[in-house]
Amino acid sequence: MRLPESIEAVIFRKQDKVTEFLIFRYNVTKGGFWANLTGGREEGEDLAGTLKRELKEETGITEKQIMRIIPDIHYHEWKDHSDTLIKEHFFGVEVDLKANVVLSPEHVEYLWCSAEKAKSMIKWEHMKEAIDRVMGIVG
Repeated sequence: MRLPESIEAVIFRKQDKVTEFLIFRYNVTKGGFWANLTGGREEGEDLAGTLKRELKEETGITEKQIMRIIPDIHYHEWKDHSDTLIKEHFFGVEVDLKANVVLSPEHVEYLWCSAEKAKSMIKWEHMKEAIDRVMGIVG
């Protein structure tokens, strides 16, 4: 059972002094917009478990490809279509340079890009702010 709580993963990779972010375009039935990875928490899961499950399900990225997880980079609340309050917890996730992305049917496209490019494409302000927070930590 899905709980009224979700994760958002600000996925990035670093090579030398260059940081790239992984963003996704949702399919038309999900809105067709660009965003960071998001996913709902299931009953019996902790937030870290939700994060790892969603990474695997939606991107094919496995635990072995995760270099580090930065918890609590941001928090956001919003109400869904039924007026239920959703609590969204943000994580920074650094992945291996060789991580191979395999999209789920939820997404139609992905892009590795700079923070500025990602923020110019992402629809939601709170997601853009999360990218800024990751940049403040990793540079």
